[in-house]
Amino acid sequence: MSGLNDFFVMLAEALHELVGLDASPELLRGIFLIALAGLAVAILIRAGQAAVQVGKAATGFVRKQVGNRFWRDAGKLASVISFVLLVLAYGLFWQKQTRTLDEALLDMGREHLAEIVPTAILTQVVLLSAYWFIFGRLTAVPTRTLLEPYRLVVGLAIAFAWLLLASVLPFVLAGGDSGTLGMAVLGLITVLGLCVPLLAKSVTAASKRAQQGKARASIAVALVALLMLTSLVATTVAAVYAAVSSDPSVAGLVATDFAILTVLLLFTGYRFRAYIGQAEVPAAVPHLIDFSLAISACAIALISLPGSEVTLGGVPPVVIAAGPALAVAAMIYIVHLRRSPQHTPRWRVCLAVAIVAGLLVGPVKALLSAPIAAFASILPVNWS
Repeated sequence: MSGLNDFFVMLAEALHELVGLDASPELLRGIFLIALAGLAVAILIRAGQAAVQVGKAATGFVRKQVGNRFWRDAGKLASVISFVLLVLAYGLFWQKQTRTLDEALLDMGREHLAEIVPTAILTQVVLLSAYWFIFGRLTAVPTRTLLEPYRLVVGLAIAFAWLLLASVLPFVLAGGDSGTLGMAVLGLITVLGLCVPLLAKSVTAASKRAQQGKARASIAVALVALLMLTSLVATTVAAVYAAVSSDPSVAGLVATDFAILTVLLLFTGYRFRAYIGQAEVPAAVPHLIDFSLAISACAIALISLPGSEVTLGGVPPVVIAAGPALAVAAMIYIVHLRRSPQHTPRWRVCLAVAIVAGLLVGPVKALLSAPIAAFASILPVNWS
């Protein structure tokens, strides 16, 4: 803050020499802070109004989904079912000990949900995109159709990389000091406040040009606005983390960023599956993907079963582990896939690949866990 005080001292001297105005540095700093606070309040009001609009839009979306009875939409329901199966596959067999079903559910909810949910979401997105590519190639889906949903994944990766950089870099430069980061956030709010009217006019003009077929500047304007907004969001995340954490570190901030990524991944998976359900592909392709996801959840549960048995009366633990996923897979086959051979290219190959690929997910999970842990332990990076 000494640099800021020196600035107001120099400003007071300059005003005295140039216009003969005697104003103390404290008065000038007070006027500046009042003006800055007024600007910040105005921007926060606008941000609050925008947040209300976003909240209304989100509420409207949920109401629309419920009103349209989304559970009758096979694609939307499939996303929910696949996610629940993966959460159960990871969660019920997270600990190497024998427990009853109610104890396993309580342990999952109380102790490991923060680890299980991101793992399940990441698994769902990775498998969903992989199975879409595999079955799309097997059924001769056009390349353009096949690659279209991956743009969403690439966009997410770029956005998250920027959010990570824009939060970690200020955090490192500020030495983890929440006060310095708070000043950075205030500065970004000020810049945004000064630039919002200009950006709004530019976006409006760009939209008009786009309607007239002259949209050259619209992309640049949109990118500038997006970079400014994401920088504010990322720096705010860093400032809040530094303020609430008892021992702020880069590793903790990165973990916080990845928690945000989990929400983005969940949305990405939902949109990816929604695209598949609407794409012009053989009708069996989305159901083959859902079938493989169910088999994958079964394989993950079974590979984790030894040493992690979950009991329910006299029911064999293997039935508890494999039962829900196999029941879903059987339902998908009976309802959607049984009558598809005549309408699906390479039907028998697709069905065989769906089963084999799903089962391979189990041993792949077990084979990769140890090497990944070993690799992480030898990385020459001190995150603290």
